[in-house]
Amino acid sequence: MKTRKLSLVLAMMLMGACAARQEALKTPDPPKPVPDQKADQKPAPDPKPAPDQKPASDQKPLTSVPAPPAPQQVAENEKKLDGPLIEIARANRSGGQANAMKQLTASGADQKNQKVSVEIIATSKEAVPDLKKRLKESGAEIVSDLENHVWVYLPLNAIDQFSGMNSVWSMAVARPTTTIRQP
Repeated sequence: MKTRKLSLVLAMMLMGACAARQEALKTPDPPKPVPDQKADQKPAPDPKPAPDQKPASDQKPLTSVPAPPAPQQVAENEKKLDGPLIEIARANRSGGQANAMKQLTASGADQKNQKVSVEIIATSKEAVPDLKKRLKESGAEIVSDLENHVWVYLPLNAIDQFSGMNSVWSMAVARPTTTIRQP
């Protein structure tokens, strides 16, 4: 009988503690008042610097960190090109075929006979026949085409010519496809 009373007392204590805990969780803590400034504390610094002193924003930092390089402006005809093709086209414009070949080799893009492997996406399927005709005229070697995509080995000096065409949506260095074919 004694153990039963003891268990009831413990159960009631636990219930009371749980109820008190839940009540404490429901009521938020009252906001703490902000203490007034004491006499021994220094006053807040004046936001205006003295006339002979520069504002903190104009002062040089203790350590000098180089500024990030300014981004290069992208020409209108370069907006259709991916990064490696932009670099190859710029090298071709500034330093000729030799510079463009160095950039082509550095980019790791697939190349053949001083031509870069490019995937051209036309604006529509209807634009592909005319695009293929112009590609052949420029000395490009057409590898394949599918719907509005044309894969081609494009002469380096023809990159700007085709990126400026209205029928071309985008141009990118062609990604190699290495699939295992099952017999």
